[in-house]
Amino acid sequence: MKYANKLTDVELKYLYARRLKTVPNRIDNFQFYQSSGDRWIELSGDYRTSDFLLQDVIYIDDYTVYDEFRIYIEATRMYRQFMLNKFGRQYQDDCFWYVDQPGVTLRLKRSGR
Repeated sequence: MKYANKLTDVELKYLYARRLKTVPNRIDNFQFYQSSGDRWIELSGDYRTSDFLLQDVIYIDDYTVYDEFRIYIEATRMYRQFMLNKFGRQYQDDCFWYVDQPGVTLRLKRSGR
């Protein structure tokens, strides 16, 4: 990965919270794990709604946000905008030329940490 592995802990938690439509201070036990071979980053944590404590796991590569089974279109748009603001024109060019073949095979296996 050329871009995602340059994100800070704070930025990763912010992106995770944005995907869940909450704020970072509502996330407990936030963890991230980079896959061997640098193909994706797994983000996980617990977050509170008004009634429940929920858990979620998502995966990111340089251009896309996934869960274990599909691509999150809305989250991917937000993620790409964030990355464009952070990395600029080169990210935009690389993302444009990124062929519609994600670098992550769906049905990922959790890290099992």
